[in-house]
Amino acid sequence: MRFIIIPLLFFSVRLLTPGLEGVLDAGYRNSLTFRALVDALEQSDVVVYVTTGTQAAGVIGTTQFVARGGATRYLRVTLAREVNGDAAVALLGHELQHALEIANAGSVVDARSVEALYRAEGECVQVGPVRRYDTPAARDVERRVLTEIRKGRLRASR
Repeated sequence: MRFIIIPLLFFSVRLLTPGLEGVLDAGYRNSLTFRALVDALEQSDVVVYVTTGTQAAGVIGTTQFVARGGATRYLRVTLAREVNGDAAVALLGHELQHALEIANAGSVVDARSVEALYRAEGECVQVGPVRRYDTPAARDVERRVLTEIRKGRLRASR
């Protein structure tokens, strides 16, 4: 018997780097938390471009405001190239939580307003000379996604 795999297609989460399809697919199929994030973003005015790249020392993922065009806001999520497997899925979940936080804040329309949002609601994390912001919600999402993926794998192997 032959199986045909149909790739997941989303309007709001777009992949720029080949190979990330597996990360998005694993998260969406194996984690209810991850799936809820993607589904919520699909209902928002935010489009998230996901790529991999080199990060500042000690940073493995970032979410940045790129532009606003009409009623749509564009973000870029960059994951460190060296993160893979379950850790990459959990990290993408973490960054998609940040994208959803921005989507839910209608006042965020540029990089300055993103910084204002996170100064007010996030926690400052100093990584060398670079100041970054994080939220407890994003860290919680990362843990939950990782747990859900691993539990799913354990159930499937029984």
